[in-house]
Amino acid sequence: MSLRVLIIDDSKLARLLVRKLTEQKGHEVVGEGVDGLDGFKQYQALQPDVILCDIEMPKFNGVRLLKKIRETDKKIPFVIISSVANSQLTQEAVSLGASVIQKPITEKIMMDMFNSIE
Repeated sequence: MSLRVLIIDDSKLARLLVRKLTEQKGHEVVGEGVDGLDGFKQYQALQPDVILCDIEMPKFNGVRLLKKIRETDKKIPFVIISSVANSQLTQEAVSLGASVIQKPITEKIMMDMFNSIE
């Protein structure tokens, strides 16, 4: 099953890596956001199947974005990408129903994550 994926990260390099690994798994990247506010606009316009989102970003962090999306969409798979697995922000994201994958991102981590969603 091919998923429509939205990637949100303030790092262009991170977005490129996540895009490459997502497409290698056979999924379509429908959009990229550079921060949470941009990501929310992309989410509204594109209605993706999955959101892959950095947790630490300017303007609107990943948890704030997750809360905003959960106001209207309780079911969309939301994956937080974090360099700190047990931070207060990641724990809050998990309590809101997000999955967390830890940086550095590898092909195996992405495969396992997509397999859990499919």
